[in-house]
Amino acid sequence: MDERARPAIVTLRMSRGLRDALHDAARTEGCSLNGYAVQVLASAAGDPARFRRGDVDFADDRRDDVSRDERGVPLRPKARSEHLAARQAFFEAMAVADGVAAADRLVRRHELEDPAFFVEWLRRRSA
Repeated sequence: MDERARPAIVTLRMSRGLRDALHDAARTEGCSLNGYAVQVLASAAGDPARFRRGDVDFADDRRDDVSRDERGVPLRPKARSEHLAARQAFFEAMAVADGVAAADRLVRRHELEDPAFFVEWLRRRSA
C-alpha cells in the first residue's frame, strides 16, 4: 500500500479583480499563480522561508511606509496578501448590502482615493 501524501487541491471562488491581482503578484515574483499561492499560504501559516526572494521583509507594515504599485496594492507579499483579502471582504460585504454594481464602484473609488482603506476597514470590523 502506498503511504505517500497526496498533494492538496484547493478550489477558490474569487472576484475577477482579485484573480487578476494575484496573477500580477505572481508574475512580479516570477512564478505561477499556483506557486505564488503556495508561497503566500505558507507565509501566512508561519513559514516565510517558503518565499523565493531572500530580500522580502515580513515585518508588519504600517500605512505610511507601504510601497504600492500603480493600483495601490502593496508590493511586499505579506501586506499585499492582507490588502487583497481585506479588499475582497469589503467587496463581499458591500455587495450583500448594496448590490454588486454599487460595491464595485465603491471599491474602485477607495482604490483611487485611499488604498489603505480596505485593511483599516477590516481591522476595525474585526476589533
